[in-house]
Amino acid sequence: MFGLTEMHFHTSEISVCGRVPAAEGVRAYKEKGYDALVVTDHFHSDYFDSLPEELSWAEKADRWLEGYRAARRAGEALGMTVLLGMEIRFNHSPNDYLVYGWTEELLRETEAPYQWDEEAFHRFSQDNGMFFAQAHPYRWRVTRCPPAYLDGVEVYNGNARHENQNEKAAAYAAEHGLIPLCGSDYHQPEDVADTGLIFDPPVTDSADLIRRLWEGQFQLSPAIG
Repeated sequence: MFGLTEMHFHTSEISVCGRVPAAEGVRAYKEKGYDALVVTDHFHSDYFDSLPEELSWAEKADRWLEGYRAARRAGEALGMTVLLGMEIRFNHSPNDYLVYGWTEELLRETEAPYQWDEEAFHRFSQDNGMFFAQAHPYRWRVTRCPPAYLDGVEVYNGNARHENQNEKAAAYAAEHGLIPLCGSDYHQPEDVADTGLIFDPPVTDSADLIRRLWEGQFQLSPAIG
């Protein structure tokens, strides 16, 4: 029995550009037949700098986790797997990166990783069994990360409001032997269910997701909106 997973999903609770509350988004994906999704809210200095200075890092992390937690509660009620990820942007660059395999505990213990660079974060992700991929690498102003610091590349981004140049992203991943990913980049109602990864059987948790990414036990879904 196969399962469809959304790999790039934002909530209005945290992502400023998001227009759909977490629970509403989860319901929309459930209605489209998805079995799982990964919440990848934006994670960068602009968000954390907007929080009260007196908050500790752990308290700030808890604020950022509110979108994921709302999505997870909705998923539990609907029988849908909701996993924690992020779309991180480092201070030195406009690039965005998808990260899978975070735990709430690790996030609360890891202060301001957006102050690092790609090389340092990739080492951290390897040490903690995570997966690090560049999102939409051919958008305007974006530069390609050195492939040695990546595990994968988003080769299909379904957000129609951007010039993603997905064909170039797919060629880049193939050239450098990087694992291909795809995601709807869900921000608004019309973004729902554009694409995803197909797993057989459906993924159960983050460790299962990452293991099967590394083993190539998945298929890229075509556009299915």
